[in-house]
Amino acid sequence: CMESNGGCSDICSFDGPLKVRCTCNANRKLINSSSTDCECKPGYEDISDEGICTAINPCSDDNGGCSDICTFISPGKHTCSCNANQQFLLESDLQCECLDGYDRVAGVCEPVNPCETENG
Repeated sequence: CMESNGGCSDICSFDGPLKVRCTCNANRKLINSSSTDCECKPGYEDISDEGICTAINPCSDDNGGCSDICTFISPGKHTCSCNANQQFLLESDLQCECLDGYDRVAGVCEPVNPCETENG
């Protein structure tokens, strides 16, 4: 471990005569079982190229693709939900539409006044 960190990219531990064991810093994992190199775990990214992996919050990038509400669950995971008086579009869990009897006004689904639309 004293020479070139035993070939390990993160942490080198002495594991017997002439044998080293490589482990990884927080939120990182070995690339494979025989590797000495580490990479970020799923849901984490190295934004500094310094081997420090930080949690990915999908909601911070384009609202996670959600048209309305994005809720962070865990690193790399999120869920979308709709505002009041809305439902998901058919076969979509990202995009919302107004319920029947409502129209979108300035981004909010408001009840339709039949007197205004049908002179009712």
